[in-house]
Amino acid sequence: MSVFWYCMNDSGFPTADDQDKVRKTLQSKAKRKVLIIEGPEINEDSYSKLMAIRKSCKPGSSCTGLQIQETISNLFAPYMAEIARQFREGLFVPWVPLLENLLSISNDFNTAAQNLGSPFLGFKSRYDYATQTSCVELGSCDRPAVSSFFKQVGDIVNNIQLIYKMRAPDTASNLLTTYIKEAQDANTAAEELPDESASADLFRGGEIQTVQDLFKFVPIVDRTFLLQRKIGWVVDFYAGYSAENRDIVTSTFNSLVAVSDSSSAAIEKELNIKERPENDDLLQQIIMMKTVMRRDLDDHLSALKQALKRYDDQIAKSSFGPGKSGVVMEPSVIGYQRWAKIPKMAMPCSKQITKTFNKSGFSKTFSFTEYSKCMFEGATAYYPKLQIPYIRLTM
Repeated sequence: MSVFWYCMNDSGFPTADDQDKVRKTLQSKAKRKVLIIEGPEINEDSYSKLMAIRKSCKPGSSCTGLQIQETISNLFAPYMAEIARQFREGLFVPWVPLLENLLSISNDFNTAAQNLGSPFLGFKSRYDYATQTSCVELGSCDRPAVSSFFKQVGDIVNNIQLIYKMRAPDTASNLLTTYIKEAQDANTAAEELPDESASADLFRGGEIQTVQDLFKFVPIVDRTFLLQRKIGWVVDFYAGYSAENRDIVTSTFNSLVAVSDSSSAAIEKELNIKERPENDDLLQQIIMMKTVMRRDLDDHLSALKQALKRYDDQIAKSSFGPGKSGVVMEPSVIGYQRWAKIPKMAMPCSKQITKTFNKSGFSKTFSFTEYSKCMFEGATAYYPKLQIPYIRLTM
């Protein structure tokens, strides 16, 4: 058929096609979170070469890798810069800062938890002394305002006892470091094509059956698929880690702010320093505990709370996380039609003639083709469609 097309074209019959219309329809599928990545146009010649290689490269065969690589390179080389650009801009460029930010947040979270430890233990000593010594000796902590204060502080102490020991696991942080490197390497190698052995293996393994399978010759596709699964797992882990710890950190921080900023008027009234001056030491301990909460604990708890929110914000902006499908790559193929208009011209026509001959009582029927000159006008010669493999990449 390619010989027929060249013959028609050389004879002065210009070829028309609907390529622009088809490409516009294809690219109209691209949206904010959807990329349409086009591969090489496959015509009759390239298709014939691919099918010839496929036929010769059966399992157990020794087809020539060099021939395959040359064919694949000729097909994809003109397109790889654009294919790589879309993978880079759509995936690798945003993936690296996402992973770097998660790693930075983990470091900040662990630092805040570590920094909380020492001042908390000092604060807990004050609380224990006040409740176990002063309250017992003075018998002044059973009135509503004072007992409510120590109940609220006790809850805060119990929670921080858990919080300051929290740590984003080193294993997850190590995975982030690894995946950052892998994303950077993928970005660098985005334009690479497979070597001879890998190209031949795809044919020998029977993986090239249709035109849409040709993207298997683009290593970055498979590399991206594997990497996005890894990133999806580690992002899900951090989403779960944040959800698991968010409530206790947030509620403890809110309680600490409320208690440390609350008025001491009701407590002063109950302790009644004028009539019971021995209660002044307990009042000063309460006031100092509020000061210590504001001065020594507030910032570290706030940093922990903000770190968990930063986890959530980063994950919400990404393609990963609970309820999201991550990156979905769907290979497909689209074709466009070509044709040539044939003007009015003389063409050979034929028709089948049947005649019966009789002689001496015998008859015989014969059929034969009769040719004549006739005129054709407004005919259209259609050529096989050209095919364009593409990937619909949803983020």
